[in-house]
Amino acid sequence: MANYVIDFEQIEEDRQRIEASGYTWEFNIQEPNHKYFLVINALDVATTVYAIENRDNLVEANPFLPNSPKLEHLLIHKAVVFYSLNYVGAFTNYPQDEWFIRGLNTVVTLAVASNIHNINTND
Repeated sequence: MANYVIDFEQIEEDRQRIEASGYTWEFNIQEPNHKYFLVINALDVATTVYAIENRDNLVEANPFLPNSPKLEHLLIHKAVVFYSLNYVGAFTNYPQDEWFIRGLNTVVTLAVASNIHNINTND
């Protein structure tokens, strides 16, 4: 596994820029659907990285990513998706809008199940 250097100064600078922009986030970690969304997406990244690094014959199926994406590609992709979903209001707490986040959770859960299946059936 590659060694990653964490630039805490850059993180703090980015935090200050985001705070200064006035951007707000509707994501609520206490909301079960939002929490599940975060966890299942983290599992998607983890299983994808494991599959790409440990199975020579597996490639990424997402057409928006390269066949063998690096961790950075996956994280940037997820950040863009999260931002876009928040921008369009996908993380609301209104009961009538829960179908959307549940649908996304189902799709990503299927992707993780597919990753695990492919990891276990391809040596």
